Amino acid sequence: MNLDGKEDFLSSGTVDFFLDFPTSHMGGRQYQLLASASGNTPFNYQSINIPLVSNDSIFQAMLGGATGNMFSIPVGGPLARGSDGNVDIALTIAPGQVNHMIGTTLHFSAVDIDPGWPKRASVALPLEILP
Repeated sequence: MNLDGKEDFLSSGTVDFFLDFPTSHMGGRQYQLLASASGNTPFNYQSINIPLVSNDSIFQAMLGGATGNMFSIPVGGPLARGSDGNVDIALTIAPGQVNHMIGTTLHFSAVDIDPGWPKRASVALPLEILP
């Protein structure tokens, strides 16, 4: 399972993520996109290593399904391939929403969930917020 995207983004605009899950994981499974602003030190959750800091406020907000006012997209959903064969996610940042985070590097990881139970996590993808 791979997570691809840009290495940096402006403090407003759109970042596209491409989740490349094995075909066997389609149908009935979900994904959850998570992020941490505190690094990518892995922690173990239900027998899988997730390469993010679990007590990070952004991680906790995304895990709970609430993203506050930072992202205007769902951060999880069904595993369904787009026309390119990937699960495509577009993070849209409105002007001014993350100005306080300019210079911060967020680390993102996608988790493959088999009804209620995480199966695997992607490596962390760093993304720096630029002015």
